Amino acid sequence: MVFSRNEGGVDERGVSWKVCLDLPVDGRILALGVTAGDVLGLARTWTRVDWLRDNENENIGLSSPDAMAVCVRTLTHIHQIAAPYDLIVLGTWKGNPVFLHDCLGEDGLLACMNFRGCDLKVKQLKRAGFATIHTIAAVPTRQPRLFFPQQNNGQKQRGLSFHVPGRWWLRWLLRGLRWIVGLGWPVFPGWRGLYLAHKKKECHSMGGVAHAIEKKLGWVTQGWVVYAGSDLPRRKVTLLAFNQETNREWVIKLADSPSGQGALQQETQALETLARSSVSGHVPTLILPNGSWMGHAFMVQSMLARSYSSQSTTWTPAHREFLQKLKYMDIHLRPMGQTSCWQRVVRGFQTSTTWPDAVRKTYSCLTQDDLLRQEIPCCRSHGDFAPWNIRWEDGKLFVIDWEESEPDGLMIGDLFYFFYCQLGRNPRIRPMDVFLYFNHSMAVMDQKKEIGTQILVLMLRLWLLERFIRSGEIQAMQLLDFFAPDGSPPWKND
Repeated sequence: MVFSRNEGGVDERGVSWKVCLDLPVDGRILALGVTAGDVLGLARTWTRVDWLRDNENENIGLSSPDAMAVCVRTLTHIHQIAAPYDLIVLGTWKGNPVFLHDCLGEDGLLACMNFRGCDLKVKQLKRAGFATIHTIAAVPTRQPRLFFPQQNNGQKQRGLSFHVPGRWWLRWLLRGLRWIVGLGWPVFPGWRGLYLAHKKKECHSMGGVAHAIEKKLGWVTQGWVVYAGSDLPRRKVTLLAFNQETNREWVIKLADSPSGQGALQQETQALETLARSSVSGHVPTLILPNGSWMGHAFMVQSMLARSYSSQSTTWTPAHREFLQKLKYMDIHLRPMGQTSCWQRVVRGFQTSTTWPDAVRKTYSCLTQDDLLRQEIPCCRSHGDFAPWNIRWEDGKLFVIDWEESEPDGLMIGDLFYFFYCQLGRNPRIRPMDVFLYFNHSMAVMDQKKEIGTQILVLMLRLWLLERFIRSGEIQAMQLLDFFAPDGSPPWKND
């Protein structure tokens, strides 16, 4: 049966741990009782996937007209299973572990996703004949975003520190888990989120993209953490790899979709440019720009400040100084109609005929010839200048995740997004506060006079329109409603 690779319709992040496996591209995969997203994630990497669905996802289909087709064989009965397999991925399907052991090839691997409902225990797997069993933490338990082995408490601390969520309660959860780990308590259920059971004691199927790094750079990986990323089409899988003996850490970003590969190239180009700028000491160093694993592009960059270092939701002089340096890298004027932001608006607007009235009116207003010709200040932008992408260590600011960076970003975009992205995440920030904080910061940076109120309002409306068309975020629509028809700014006493 022919399916299509989906560019964001279902969530594929549950199988992000696949990047740590060493299996051939044409390896035979059997998926039992897993989700459609899991199957798509597997099919992006391996070309032969048999899928036996259970009752819960019997009606789930996979299709996407804008992506490359891949053959996935759907099974309706257990007798259609055609052993041997190189990898069996187990979710809610209930079966005899001895049967699963026999369905695997000589070097076969069984992945028991406990967070998907697999209830097999380590004792059962050992009795079935599996010689080596690795326990992988999957955090949080219901929808894991972090995967890491549990070699020791140091490995757990790295796993819980690699990613800092945007929501305050998730940050407190991870902080509490790190505290528990520090006490040596083996309590969190997510520690047993995934079992990787091997038929042999020597595990030749572990390593994945880390082995590709070893071949390229000679760096031996002793431990890893996988962060699954967002569920957006441009998502990437990010790994922290480390060697405790050499005290070396490095970050691997891998794209397993065409859109993700575009984001990877964008970040690579940005880091190459930033390496020659005044902000070079505040951004990751590009170590390997063009790696390849299983047909997927990846890049390697340096690990900056530890992720558990302070994350500030408050605008500080250090933030201001960083954006000032970024601005002067390539500041220039460009007609609004020639900016990348406007081009995305045009492409996105054409994909639907059911936009809300506020979107259609704003779009119609901005298509006026005099506005399209209006020159607006542009510069090198980060594109995702959010608190969770900013780290502090020893009083120094570090900025990561440059996949949204572009040379002609709106000059006010990063500053505005810093406050905008905290809506819904920071309970102290209301919609109007975004404009008030932004207006105050612009005044402190002395940019309001430089830009002018009319052009400033034009750029804000363009930024919010592009944000809503691209992501559908309701808060972008809410903020668009603050603008008066005469073009006056939302804040008073301007």
